Amino acid sequence: MPYKHVVVGSSPTPPTNLCIHISSGNIMHAFLLTIAIISSLLLIVLVLLHSAKGEGLGGIGGQAKLFSSQRGLESGLNVFTSIVAALFLVTTLLLSAIQ
Repeated sequence: MPYKHVVVGSSPTPPTNLCIHISSGNIMHAFLLTIAIISSLLLIVLVLLHSAKGEGLGGIGGQAKLFSSQRGLESGLNVFTSIVAALFLVTTLLLSAIQ
């Protein structure tokens, strides 16, 4: 078996062809990464909008009193948060499967 000689500290020569090769895997990875980033930021905002014992950040500017019942707002926010959390979970699992 022949041995390859490797010089430590040497860098490979840069490619002379500067074309960018885009494959379907790169596009899918970029798309899923974008969706994961957007859903994670949206999930942070949605969790902060939930009211704990007080009004939470939803009370800024009187937003919590905009609806007639707090329960309707909170239940809609719960459903939307669950959907965004599921989207984040699925995109994260798909990103780990692609790697």
